[in-house]
Amino acid sequence: MTPWFFTGEENGQSLLNIDGTLETMAQNGIVGFMDIYFSLDNRHSNLTRSTFYFEYELRDLEKYQRWLTDTVVPFTRAWNPPAPTTYATLYYSAGFLFDWEVDEAVYSDAMWSGLSFFAVLIFVFLHTRSLIIAIFGMIGVTLSIPITLWIYRDIIGIENISMLNFLSLFVIMGIGADDIFVFVDTWEVVGNEDRGLEEDIPAR
Repeated sequence: MTPWFFTGEENGQSLLNIDGTLETMAQNGIVGFMDIYFSLDNRHSNLTRSTFYFEYELRDLEKYQRWLTDTVVPFTRAWNPPAPTTYATLYYSAGFLFDWEVDEAVYSDAMWSGLSFFAVLIFVFLHTRSLIIAIFGMIGVTLSIPITLWIYRDIIGIENISMLNFLSLFVIMGIGADDIFVFVDTWEVVGNEDRGLEEDIPAR
């Protein structure tokens, strides 16, 4: 935002007229650096925003990315506590960091999906009262994931695997467990309604 308030000269920079600059910014809709109340009628703001750009050489891309994840991100998160006590809030933005945060979220969700798997396994066992049905039923549900990914990539030819694909893990477990409940309940209902089929497993 500095170029709006200063003009460059040979001997340095000189400050422009602040009121005139604020009026020009409001007229041109340059309000991204101000709060939501900034306008032509209210040329005051409770905050300002500044943007800092970092450059890197293409040959040092990997080193630069490590610096972002190992230095910039921890520093920014430590600066912004859950209950803000500082006079400034820091944010970071970069295409690489967006992809990196998506990967971090996927890994975190993958850990929760493991806990969800065991929770669903317990519910299936309690409903079916059969450990074998519960284990092999959930194995069948789990095997649907790599098979679907193989069809998705090798047959359909879609290479991009988005975050939404990983979130489907929870949906698949729920649908798979529901299918197990339907098959088991149908099996029991048929046996109860027709006693002649109770011992005839193929017909049942």
